[in-house]
Amino acid sequence: MWYNIPMKKYLFPLLLLITFATVIHSQDVEVRFHERILNTVVQVLAPVSGSGDFDSPLGKNHYTWTLKNPRITVQPDGLSFLADTSVTVSGIPYDTTAKGKAVVTMVENPSKIDLQISQASFALELNVFGNRIHITDIDISAVVNQHLSIDVPTFNQVVHIPAEGSRPAKALRLTAGAPVISFSPPFLVVGAPLIVK
Repeated sequence: MWYNIPMKKYLFPLLLLITFATVIHSQDVEVRFHERILNTVVQVLAPVSGSGDFDSPLGKNHYTWTLKNPRITVQPDGLSFLADTSVTVSGIPYDTTAKGKAVVTMVENPSKIDLQISQASFALELNVFGNRIHITDIDISAVVNQHLSIDVPTFNQVVHIPAEGSRPAKALRLTAGAPVISFSPPFLVVGAPLIVK
């Protein structure tokens, strides 16, 4: 029967689960931004182009690139950046994907999140007899790292408690405390505790 099961074996995992659940739900109010909203903002980065030269065993080569369709993906540990990239090396075109990371920080006055592409690069490849050979990675972080801002609604409410018996009427102000950013794919979550004044 279930009551013959030694509880010591299950006590620690149960306590761990309760603690973890408490950490997840520690914020009183949350604003959730779906990654579609983030991607609408990031689209202002495209199209963007660049060019350069590199030396190879076959001599000096020129390349051009155009980045389009930039997008953010919300991961459990942060934000990743992807963008379709068209590259032409010595007149031979190919398509690849620029990959990187984005960082988001909270700005409290006024309340907004600041989004910035912190890393972005794509593979530069040379076509030799129909085979693509990886030459190097081209870092385009400096081109796409502008700051993008999204306003965050703030919580500021007054709760009116009517008079009852000998107790007078009272008004309580509920405001959001220090915001915390977390990631719950596909949402970026800005949460805050409520402060009663």
